[in-house]
Amino acid sequence: MKNTANTETPNAETPVLLRIEGVQTDTDGNTQRSAQEYPARYMARGDSHLLRYRADREEAVLCLSRGKARMQRGGSGGTDMVFDPLAPSTDCAYRTPFGTIPMKVRTRKIVLMGENKRGEEDRTPGLRCRISYRLIMDGGYEMDCSVTIRLFPQEEGSGEKD
Repeated sequence: MKNTANTETPNAETPVLLRIEGVQTDTDGNTQRSAQEYPARYMARGDSHLLRYRADREEAVLCLSRGKARMQRGGSGGTDMVFDPLAPSTDCAYRTPFGTIPMKVRTRKIVLMGENKRGEEDRTPGLRCRISYRLIMDGGYEMDCSVTIRLFPQEEGSGEKD
């Protein structure tokens, strides 16, 4: 596989294809699935993986590590969600054109797979992260969720799919 990382510049960003697949199941057992793909910029920072991309014309950032993850999206539909299995729950909010909806995230598990060993040149191919959590909306509406995040070299495709 071709090495796409820029090894001459520390902390250089690498173009990748980011695929995010989500599953949400409400208390009545109704399940919704979603999948999106975005061209993204990847950067390794120590043991963390940083991804920058645009979703619905807004800037978005994902930070993934073995013990914690964070998803930030700007704009009118923005949110800042922290996933931490060691915390009882984390507070977050979902912004809509009609107001902000307070939420809590109870992270069950974060599994980060496909990392190359420290010191290897290209850390992006095959990186996957699966996060399982319970989302609790203001007013008591709850749903079980999982999100799978995968990275691919940019040349395997690009663009956004909803």
